[in-house]
Formats: sequence, structure tokens, C-alpha cells
Amino acid sequence: MQWLALLFLPCAHALILSDGAAHTLKAGLVHRELNFAPPRLVEDLRLDVDALAARDLFTPAGSGPRGSGESNGMRSATFADPISRDRAVGCWDAFVALWMRLDMVRCELAEGLGRDLVEETEIHYVRYPVDGFFQRHVDDFEETEGERPPSRRSVSFICYLNEPGWSAADGGALRVYAPGSAPDDLLPESGSLVLFDSSASPASVSRIASRPRPRARGPTLASTLRARVGAPSSTRSSRRTASGPAS
Repeated sequence: MQWLALLFLPCAHALILSDGAAHTLKAGLVHRELNFAPPRLVEDLRLDVDALAARDLFTPAGSGPRGSGESNGMRSATFADPISRDRAVGCWDAFVALWMRLDMVRCELAEGLGRDLVEETEIHYVRYPVDGFFQRHVDDFEETEGERPPSRRSVSFICYLNEPGWSAADGGALRVYAPGSAPDDLLPESGSLVLFDSSASPASVSRIASRPRPRARGPTLASTLRARVGAPSSTRSSRRTASGPAS
């Protein structure tokens, strides 16, 4: 499948997010786009994840600014960098197609939110195994290293790559604690995209069920692509330190 060619069709210039996405984020609430990634693309992305896992490129995702792998009971998951790898491995074109589509979302949000969202996107694959979880945390983190001006996380993206047919009994629900509202629990629906403010909305991931899933290929495993875009630090309010790792 030539995924990159799809990005240059006329429809690629249409708005990607549904109406009200920016307003929802401004209110500190979570926004979800169903079928953001079509089933065939999700299938190829799952093959990409499996290929990186077969090369032992997934490492423990612990708590800390960049998910250093240090175990402190905060999280049970693994993650991999899909960019800094041998591009002959897996389905590179499928990953780039999703990556570029997410960048279109970034451009839309920059305009809708009135934020100067930087072009460098923090992005990686995450796998939650049986009994995997992520306790309540805040994605907010300020980047001060390197030659670029300081920036901090602004919007968190999650694109779910798990198998279709996920149920509440399988676990893995994302709980977003929007300010002034009851927690919102979202099942990891295959191909969906979830967006929320990195600093205003704490989040957690419920424990993955240990029972086998009907029709599943192998043990229960939730795979996601996580991304965050940042804004220059001068455009955000007081400094905050992330209470959880890169998720």
C-alpha cells in the first residue's frame, strides 16, 4: 500500500478534525476522533510495531520526563522510537503516513487554539502487556536541552493501534481527569485518535486484563502511538513538572 501517495490527494487539504475540537481542548476536556486511521493503515502499523518488537527495539517505559525505564510502580509498559530506526524494517511508509497526518492535526490545532505549536513532535509507539497500566499522571514537561529555544508540552495525542472489538472487560481504558468535570473513561477503540491538554488534564490507563481475548492473535496487548506537540515556554503559564513519564 502506497500510503504516502494518499497525502497528496485533493482531500488531504480538507480539515481533519471535526468541528469543536479546539473548543473542547480549550475547556480542558478530551476530544476523540473515531476512525482517524483506517483499518488497513492500522493493520500495517501493527505490523510495524511487531517488526520493531522482533528487533528488541522496545524498552521499559518508566516514569520521568522521557520515560527512562526506571521502575517505580508508576507504569508497566514498553516503548520504541519509530523514527530513529532502520527504515528497511517494518512498514516505514505506514508510519510516515500517520506521522504526516498528525502534523496536519498540529497545524489545525495551532490555528484553533491560538498556540504557536512547534514543528518537532515527540512521538513513539507504546505497548501495554497483560497487567500493564499507567497511574494518574500529567504529561506536562518543559524541554530546555539542546540548541532549540525552551518549549513545553502543549497537546497530547494518542492513536490506538489495538485489534478491533476491544471491550471494557479487556481493560486499558484511558481516564482523563478534566478540571471541573467527572473523569472521562475512553476505551482504546482501534484507529481512533484522542487529544487532550498536556498540562490541564491528568490521565491514567487502567490495567490490561489478564484473561485471553476471543479471536485475539496471542495474549492481550494494547498498542498505541503516542505523540505530543509543544509550545514555546514563553507562551505558557507557570512552570510545572510532569508527574509521569512520556506516555
